[in-house]
Amino acid sequence: MRCSRLFGILSVLVLISISLGASIQTSSAIDTTTTRTIAELGQSSTMLIATEFNGTIIVPQPNTFNQPSSGTTGIQANITFLGSGFFVSSDGYIITAGHVVGAVTSDNYTQDELVKEELSISAADNFIAENRGGALSTLDPMMLQNYIMENGDFSNIGRSVYAILGEVPHTITDIRNQGWSAKVIQVSPSVLLDLALLKAEGVENCPVLVVGNS
Repeated sequence: MRCSRLFGILSVLVLISISLGASIQTSSAIDTTTTRTIAELGQSSTMLIATEFNGTIIVPQPNTFNQPSSGTTGIQANITFLGSGFFVSSDGYIITAGHVVGAVTSDNYTQDELVKEELSISAADNFIAENRGGALSTLDPMMLQNYIMENGDFSNIGRSVYAILGEVPHTITDIRNQGWSAKVIQVSPSVLLDLALLKAEGVENCPVLVVGNS
């Protein structure tokens, strides 16, 4: 109940911001001190969000007409999405963009078109690098990517989300080791509000984003 209320409030704020956006005017005369102060207020609660998608795509073997036929091949795929987020409660709730956790066209990441496209590219690259035989090897790289995306089963792909404050590590392994694991609580895809509510595990008394009242 609390999660839905948090997400609902933030959704309303985003809608208000969008509706008012057309009337907002920018000026080169904006006080840089004020701008810097706003940035500093948000810095302590703003973090890097890293989302890993990893697993095996089950791909049917193509026939001579490049249509799915009997027999399947499992191909490993791994991609990472990066973005920013911020704490909105002291017990570890985080808001980030929906696309950062794989919600671009769908709230189910295994059916999301962008996630599937990027995973298909990764799978095709891995398949070619491994120099595996079979009917799939007769497809050129672009045809292979498209074939995997259109015919592959992505249901075995897992999603892991990590959040980390402070200096950003150089590798995804460092982010895993140094950051918090986060659970995706609720999403609104990019085609709607482009929001995601996360919950960092094992977090207490974390710095919360300061929200203005004007």
